[in-house]
Amino acid sequence: MHVCRTLDYIVNTDLHLYFFIKFDEARSKGIQVEIELTEPIMYLPIDSKEYINIVDLVLDDVIEGIAGSSEKKLNFYIFYACGEMHLVIEYSADRKYSCKVLDKALKKYKNAHLYTTIQGTLMRQHLVVK
Repeated sequence: MHVCRTLDYIVNTDLHLYFFIKFDEARSKGIQVEIELTEPIMYLPIDSKEYINIVDLVLDDVIEGIAGSSEKKLNFYIFYACGEMHLVIEYSADRKYSCKVLDKALKKYKNAHLYTTIQGTLMRQHLVVK
């Protein structure tokens, strides 16, 4: 299996541009971004603008969480499994962090589910879109 560490595997132009701009913004805030893509991201399970709106909610939340952390790094993964698109972001957060606002905002998207896990200071946001 080949792992791409750049956004080159994201074939959808709108999504590629969005991630490029968002990760550039994160880097300008001193956040190190690690990208891991194992396959080309060619299709989206929903309209690209709607998907970007959902992902933007998640990434804004993550970047805010990292801002207060001593370790300014995020790991980004996106892949398909069982006909669903998965986006996983892992990062450290030094403080207690609530995702209630994000959870509430995502309720209007019936086909998007966000799972948050915390192990010590490691947070994982896992977005699944059907």
